Amino acid sequence: MLTPASDAALTVPEAPRLHCRIVSQQHELTDALLGPVIGKVTSSSAVILFEVSTRSVVKCTLTDCVTLQSHSQTRMMPGRRPATFHFNALLPQHRYEVCTPSMHGECHRRGSRSLTCLLVW
Repeated sequence: MLTPASDAALTVPEAPRLHCRIVSQQHELTDALLGPVIGKVTSSSAVILFEVSTRSVVKCTLTDCVTLQSHSQTRMMPGRRPATFHFNALLPQHRYEVCTPSMHGECHRRGSRSLTCLLVW
């Protein structure tokens, strides 16, 4: 029989939710259903998977943690269908922070992820 203390140890924290602001005249919030999920990463490229609840414009930014150089893409995302952002011209062995900013340019830190490009042999 489980005691209250052991029940608490088995509790899984709720996954963080990421909110992205729709870039339109309505300025409504849409929920991120999935992502950002980091997909295939090579020495100079990365694929980021993302899904939103309603059709909206989403901006995804990779920022080099050393040089602070940013790579951004903005695209129309279909509602309830995953879509990808493909980033090229990244630097080998550099760590990048991945975020989806709001309309005001603030990165939602709870939804942030990072990736490191592979070493070139």
